[in-house]
Amino acid sequence: MAVTGCGAQRSENPLSQACQEAARGGTGASDSAPLPDITLPERIRQAGKIVIGMDTTYPPMEFVCDDGRTYVGFDVDLARALAAKMGVDVEFVSVNWDGISPGLLSGRYDAIISSMTITEERLKEIDFVEYAQMAQVFVTRKDRPPIRTEKDLAGRIIAVQAETTSQYWVEKLPPEYQPKELRK
Repeated sequence: MAVTGCGAQRSENPLSQACQEAARGGTGASDSAPLPDITLPERIRQAGKIVIGMDTTYPPMEFVCDDGRTYVGFDVDLARALAAKMGVDVEFVSVNWDGISPGLLSGRYDAIISSMTITEERLKEIDFVEYAQMAQVFVTRKDRPPIRTEKDLAGRIIAVQAETTSQYWVEKLPPEYQPKELRK
């Protein structure tokens, strides 16, 4: 627990706290100088900005504050730091997950920075840079039995984000491990 003076209040909601910090300019963006020898695609150099597509419904990785304009999260900070190193501004485009790859492929934005798992299928259309190791995790209420293995999914109602590796993983489980219902 941190104690501060001057009447500061502790936020009960970490997402709200992140938004308040962003409003004060504490986004975690890099203040370092651009790399002098970096080669940028011509469209980014001419525009003076890189446009990043992201699904902003995935805190703490990327989300939008209540004002509907302030983007916050690890991936947001990473995008800002990369843009600073490139010597350009960054513009964020919030996209539903099921439309994120088509938006990149159509040229709506220059890159995706949105906790996207690298899969063989996605590699057929998109180039990736792995910047974080992600894992699948199951969360249950305290009053429910824990999920320790895939066998524990059998007969349960499971919720996943649509069109994600979580959904694909559950759908590929053997029939005896399939949940009673898969909500997306």
